[in-house]
Amino acid sequence: MPKPKIQPDYVDPRPKPLRRPNGTFAAGVSGNPGGEPGWVRKRFTADFLTAFHEHFRKEGKRVIAKVARQQPAAYLRCLTMLVPKEMKVEHQGGIKAMTDEQLDNALIALRQLLADRRLRRAAR
Repeated sequence: MPKPKIQPDYVDPRPKPLRRPNGTFAAGVSGNPGGEPGWVRKRFTADFLTAFHEHFRKEGKRVIAKVARQQPAAYLRCLTMLVPKEMKVEHQGGIKAMTDEQLDNALIALRQLLADRRLRRAAR
């Protein structure tokens, strides 16, 4: 005696997504017909950024100062997020590329720095 087929309580009235023989969805079929349209997220993001910008223009400096005072760790974290993770630093020439006059000026500046440092230490 064959088993009776059990009917599900709910049958989805939406048509099944059309698939290609390899299992991928056919052109023009999203596979999520009840999903949100793409413009919803874009519109929400645009509205949010617009509102955030307006608020920042009115309260930005005051809020930044308040956060810096009351939550210095959060303030520092925000600052570090603004700094690029990688910076390309190129060394060009250095001492070998300097003229004699530039070398003389650099030596004078270094000697002055050392003299100033000695004076500060002596004043302590």
